[in-house]
Amino acid sequence: MQHITQSDIKTLLWYDPESGAFRYRVPTSPISKPWRLAGGKSSAGYLQIWVGKHHVYAHRLAVLYMTGEWPPQDVDHIDGCRDNNRWANLRLASRKQNNENQSLVRRNTSGFRGVTFAKSNGKWKAQVGHAGKNVYVGYYDTPEEAGAAAAAKRRQLYTHESRGVMHRLAAYLKED
Repeated sequence: MQHITQSDIKTLLWYDPESGAFRYRVPTSPISKPWRLAGGKSSAGYLQIWVGKHHVYAHRLAVLYMTGEWPPQDVDHIDGCRDNNRWANLRLASRKQNNENQSLVRRNTSGFRGVTFAKSNGKWKAQVGHAGKNVYVGYYDTPEEAGAAAAAKRRQLYTHESRGVMHRLAAYLKED
């Protein structure tokens, strides 16, 4: 899609950086109307927009629309919400940085990234994924303690602040 220019996109679409919404400026079919919302969600939860004969991720189009250049690397959603394409929520990131900014997986039972319950000793195990490996942090009595330890290790290892669940950790640490 590198051949599509900012001028092409601005002719076809209008982007509101405050809301992150894209709208078609012109009808794209005989039954469509101008100014309707553009795009739909992919199976992974990202907003995709038809441009010509291709689906293009809206977060990548936002960078082209705002800067005039295709993003040279990944575009990260700071809050982790894959369809929140507000300009303030997007940042260029390396693949490593983008992978560091992951949300909790659905099967997580602790409420904290990198924290699992170890039945063998009845404690909460903290570990951090880094450079394709799991880095062991330690065992703790509570998930909050393990979550705080994992977050501290991520701050040490990661190259930028990930959103994680820092608000819950901050509240826990204030209680002490």
